[in-house]
Amino acid sequence: MESDTPLSRSEMLERGREMRRKLVGDAYADKLDSEVYRNRHMQKFGDLTQEIVFGQMWTRSGLDLKLRSLIILITDTATGSTEALQLHVRFCRIHGWSEDEIVESILHCMGYIAFRWSARRWSPRSKYSRQCRPKNSSVARQPRRGNKSCSQCIQACFAAIESARPMN
Repeated sequence: MESDTPLSRSEMLERGREMRRKLVGDAYADKLDSEVYRNRHMQKFGDLTQEIVFGQMWTRSGLDLKLRSLIILITDTATGSTEALQLHVRFCRIHGWSEDEIVESILHCMGYIAFRWSARRWSPRSKYSRQCRPKNSSVARQPRRGNKSCSQCIQACFAAIESARPMN
C-alpha cells in the first residue's frame, strides 16, 4: 500500500479515488460524484477528502481494509458522529463484516461508552451533580461534549445497519 517514493498531489488524488471506489463500490462512488460533488465548492471538498483521507490514511500499511472499516464505525459510535454511519456500515459490509459482527462490535463498545458518558454526567463538575450540591459550591462547570446521549447514538448505529441491508 504505502510507497517509499513521495507521490504528487494528483497521484495521491488518483490513489484516493481508487481507494474510495474500493470502499464504497463503483455505483455508490458514481452516485456521490453526481449528487454530492457536482458543484465546484463540493468538488474541492471531495478532492481534498479523497487525497488525504482515502489517498493517504486508508492506503497506509499496517492494517487491512476490513479492520480499518470497523475502526471508523466504532469511532463514529464512540464519538456520537451519526451522520456518516450508514456509509461506514457500508464500508464494513463490503469488506466482509457480517451484520451480527457489526452489531456485536457496537454492543461491546456500548458498555464503555455508556459508563464514560454516565461518569461525565455525574462527575463533580456536571450540571446533574451540581443540582445535588449547595449553591455556594466552588466546583467549576464542565464543558459539554457532544449533543447526543449514548442511547441516541446506539439507536442511530442500529438504524444505519438496518438501512444498509441488501434488498431482496
